[in-house]
Formats: sequence, structure tokens, C-alpha cells
Amino acid sequence: MTLQQIPLTNEPNQNFQITLDVNGTNRGFGFDVRWNEVAGYWVVTLTDLEEGEIIIDSLPLVTGKGDSCDILRKYGYLKVGIALFIPSVKKPSTDYPNTETLGEEFILIWNDNL
Repeated sequence: MTLQQIPLTNEPNQNFQITLDVNGTNRGFGFDVRWNEVAGYWVVTLTDLEEGEIIIDSLPLVTGKGDSCDILRKYGYLKVGIALFIPSVKKPSTDYPNTETLGEEFILIWNDNL
């Protein structure tokens, strides 16, 4: 079980591919990270690179406490891991990441969900 940090920045539209160790298997994922100007929060579309299909679309990047900081909790049946969206500093300047604080004050950590 290894915690893996996803390389997020505060650029408005990010699209990248990454291989993660999930449940003992290397899996390739595509990340499309977008700032939703109207709603005022970040969303992620997660794609399976092997199948070329969207796994989860428009997943909001929101923070929480305890189990609720796992933004993939309700998708556990997909066996793509858990994703902890958490502050990376002791006292963030905002409650939720904005166009300045994503990747600076808030980070996304991936882990197994076995």
C-alpha cells in the first residue's frame, strides 16, 4: 500500500496521463482537470487508458473530514483506488481549492481500496 500524489497545478485546464499502483496492479489513467467557473470548483474526468473509456465524469474536487475526504468513496465498486483530497498546509487560506490554491494548499493522494 503506497500513497501516491497526483500532480495537480492551479492551471485552469489540465490534461495528463499517469500510471498508478492500484490494488497491486499498475493502471494507466487519464486526468482531465477543469475549473468550473460558474460553480466555482474544480472537476475531474477520469479515463481508463487501456480501455479508452471514461470511468468517472465531472467528479467535484471538494474537501471533507474523515471518510468524506475520499472523493472516490461512492465509487468503491470500480476498484480504482481511493482518492484523498486534502489540505497540504496546516491552515489553508480558503475552505475549498480555487484557481490559486489547487496544487499549492490542496493535494490529491491516491491509494489502494482492497
